[in-house]
Amino acid sequence: MRVQKQASYQTSITTFLKQISILLLLLIFTTSCSSLLDTNTDNEDCTDPDYSSCNTDEPDEGYLEISYSNNTAADSVLIKVFFGDFEDQDLLFSGYDSSGFLEISAPLNKDYSATALYYIDGKEITAVDGDYFKKQGVAYCDSVCWSITGGYLDLKLKD
Repeated sequence: MRVQKQASYQTSITTFLKQISILLLLLIFTTSCSSLLDTNTDNEDCTDPDYSSCNTDEPDEGYLEISYSNNTAADSVLIKVFFGDFEDQDLLFSGYDSSGFLEISAPLNKDYSATALYYIDGKEITAVDGDYFKKQGVAYCDSVCWSITGGYLDLKLKD
């Protein structure tokens, strides 16, 4: 008889522990899901959302912004823009320019590098820079606001 009571007692404890475990899992699941489903990160009123400062069209490409020195002895500077590392020579753009600033259309979510070739006092000087150019989405009410970050290449000569 005592063995039956002990087995019954162990079964009751096991059942109770299973129930507590299930309740804890449900509690964790519901609290974590509610934070995942809350797309309103700014605590804005989503009954009439204002999308005026939100780009809801997901971008595929953007403009790399390249600045370089234009006050050299040369009339123009050879600018080269590469996919990835410039040493791999996977060329996106090559051209001479003298404005000091270029914008080059390029696909997002990639690494880019650029070089500027200067000739000063009979010497060849190459400036190099690189950056990761990406899109980033932030949930806002029932939509996603897209922004582009990176893509700034500074090829200016240092004084």
